Parts: sequence; C-alpha cells; structure tokens
Amino acid sequence: MGKTTALSLLISSAIATRPNLRVIILDPHNEYEALFPGVATVIDSDNLELPIWMFRFDELAEVVFGGRPPQPDERDALSEVIQTAKIKYVAGAAPLAAAGALRRQSSAESALMTPDTPRPFRMADAVATIDEWLGKLEQRYPRSDLRALRARLDGLSRDPRYKFMFSKAGSDEDVGTVISKIFRIPTHGLPITVVKLAGLPNEVVNSVVSVLARLAFEVAFWCSGLYEISVVCEEAHRYIPSGQGHDFGPARRALGRIAKEGRKYRASLGVISQRPSELDPTVLSQCSTTFAFRLANEIDKKIIADAVGASALSMVALLPSVADREAIAFGEAMAMPMRMTFLDVALQAKERPLRVSDSTPIDLNKLARQLRDGARETP
Repeated sequence: MGKTTALSLLISSAIATRPNLRVIILDPHNEYEALFPGVATVIDSDNLELPIWMFRFDELAEVVFGGRPPQPDERDALSEVIQTAKIKYVAGAAPLAAAGALRRQSSAESALMTPDTPRPFRMADAVATIDEWLGKLEQRYPRSDLRALRARLDGLSRDPRYKFMFSKAGSDEDVGTVISKIFRIPTHGLPITVVKLAGLPNEVVNSVVSVLARLAFEVAFWCSGLYEISVVCEEAHRYIPSGQGHDFGPARRALGRIAKEGRKYRASLGVISQRPSELDPTVLSQCSTTFAFRLANEIDKKIIADAVGASALSMVALLPSVADREAIAFGEAMAMPMRMTFLDVALQAKERPLRVSDSTPIDLNKLARQLRDGARETP
C-alpha cells in the first residue's frame, strides 16, 4: 500500500525544512536503509554500542530473564547484584591516594546508588558477588536461583550476539560517544539514524527499543529545545500493544512517555502499524496527524472512524478501496480531512533535493554529564 515509501517522503520533507530535526527509525525489517541514501547512518548488530550500564533495571531484567516474568527472589537477587557491582566500580574508580574528603564523597555516592543509577559496572563484579553469596552457609536467596542467575549473567557476557552490551567495560565517557552516534550530534550531514533491529536477539529487542526511546526523551529535555528528536517506530504494535499486560512494559512506558509528554521538549513519536486496533489506545489518542491507508478489517476501520469524527465518516467508508499511494489524511496538519495521493519518490527528489547542513552546536560533554548525573531528576 505504500506505508514505508510514504514515510520516507514525509521524513525527507521534514528534514529539508527543519535543520535541527534528528530522526531515529526503529526498523525491524531492515528496509529503510535504501530509502535515505547519503543522509542516514545505519546502526545494526555489528556496530551498535549500547553499554549494559545504560540500561535501567527493568530493561536489564527483560534481557536477563528472556522476557519471562521472574520469580520475586530472582528479581530481588538481580537488583542487589547490580547495585553491589556499581558500588564496587565507584569504589574501585577512586584514586588510591585520594584525600579523606574524596573518599567520603565516594562513600556518600555509594549510599545513594540504586540499580537504576546510570553508573558503569563490570559484569565480572556481578558474577563475583554471586560466587561470594554461594560460599556462605546462610543464604538470603535460594541457591538454585543464584546458580541460575550466575549462569545466565555469565552466558550473556560471553555470547557474541550481545557484544554491543558487553564489548566495553564501561566508562563515563561512553555516554557522549553513544549519544553522538545515535542522535547525530553533530550531524556530519547525516540527520537520520536507521536502527536495524532484525539482527539483534529477540530477547533484547524490546529493551533496546526502550533504551533508545528513553534516551531520546532525555536528550530532547536536556537540549532545551536546541534539537528536535523524532522516534519513528515501525511495526509499533509489537512494542506498544493494547492491553495492560506485563509484556513489553519498559518499551511501552518509554514510547508512551514521548507520545504524552514529548511535545513539551520538542520530542515526537511516529507510529506505523497495519493493525491500529492492536495499538495502545493512550498512544493512539496522542497522534495529532494520521495517514490511513487501505484498511479492510472492520475493527481497524472503527478505530479510524472514532479518530476522524462524524464529519468525515464518508471518507472512512472508502478505506477498503483506496489505491496504492493513496491515504485518508486528517489531524492538525490538515485544515480538513482529505483523500490524498503521495508523490512519486523520483519526482519528490527532483522537486526538493535533500540538503543537510550542521547547525546549532551543543556541548556534547555537558549533555553527557546531564544525562549521567541528572537522569534521576528528569520530570
């Protein structure tokens, strides 16, 4: 029907008119790379770098437990292990000849450490903590759970499919590198980032989407309007499905936050799905402009009819018969609902060639410090 090509036309037009816009496309089918030649950087399983300590606890738990609901003891044990590993890293990073004031500062920081605190840690310290617990006579957690947790953590750190999480021991400077690469600051002529999710392990995709969406919101917040961040989520019903189950919890919350609060900080969400009835109604209700392509399912048509209102129900009735490249468009971008046809890709490129220039410089090191130290304060 032309959803992917239509999206490429919309993004190209937006980039051409808004030089401070950065677009992150979550691409589960690896189909967007060819649509943005010369203006997009591609991140895949080979060059993705997302250190494990940038994951919040819920996101990390999704990876460790493979998406299954963990037992309470397992979850509590993992939380304490991660917290202990971060405290060990902070204590080990302090200079040996540090003054007493610096040591007291390190101790105070450790006292405030939580599993969600964005601080580096080493997986070796986490595994060593479990080994230490297993060597004690009295156990706070069942030995079987601890052994299973140790095996899972050790296996993840050795699995080459997860090298993007474990390839580096982690340091504070990694934040700036990750942000610069993913969010194109500076752009270097490439304002679009295509994240190819198909090559990642299925157990980690949900958490990666959650981390990227959460970082997009926080980058937009800390940039104070200097940059606009737009997250485009292909096959959105996979990450923000309807219902209130525990599945996809971290990604649902991160993407939903952009949809509900992002406009205040110039962050936006693009939602693409062939089944609108399977999308989270809260996120769907926040979509200010909608392009509805050919739909035959009555439930999906009802979702569109409820959104467009009674004044354009006659157009909704045409949805099963619209041609390829055609859509019913309505919302804030249109004065009134209309039936429209998208331009041919070649014609669009000829009429409006895409030129990108770097603008609005920002102190990347300062932004990295704000993301690291101020993430807990983000409203």
